[in-house]
Amino acid sequence: MAAWLVGTAMACDGWGPGVERGAPPPNDGLYGVAHGCFAIEGFDGWSAPTFLAEAGDQLAFTTPDPSGAARFTLRPSDLGTYLLYDSDERYLIAEQLAEGWRFSRVATLESDVSLLDDTFVSPAEWELQISARDARRFQLRHLQTGLFLTLTGLTAASQDAAIITLFPADGCT
Repeated sequence: MAAWLVGTAMACDGWGPGVERGAPPPNDGLYGVAHGCFAIEGFDGWSAPTFLAEAGDQLAFTTPDPSGAARFTLRPSDLGTYLLYDSDERYLIAEQLAEGWRFSRVATLESDVSLLDDTFVSPAEWELQISARDARRFQLRHLQTGLFLTLTGLTAASQDAAIITLFPADGCT
């Protein structure tokens, strides 16, 4: 009986208790977001969605309010692959530390040319994909590691990736 009650407490769309998701804003698909300005909302399927916000030289999914969200221009680096460039002219990168992953903001990027390394892949490149859990939204795969963005780091499992909604915004450079 208790298991049945827990199952019925979930929202009709399969999200956590009390979490209701409206339709995402219209978009032009994986390739139509190029050069657009967006606030990035992340959702883990359970807790209330939060937006990616600046915290000094770092970024984190911390604010439920889009007015406090960082603004990003999605600069294409390849078909469906983007550099996320914020309004302070810094790039979103993922860095692995001893205690886990950190999302950082950097002003300059290394490249295969500057490093004289044809195998180098920038930590700032992200492949935009249709979400494995919500076909109306997206997920991001970190090109350098092949791992998927979560609210707190990266994961190998696409079904555990953060569900990303791109909200059109102003204030990008």
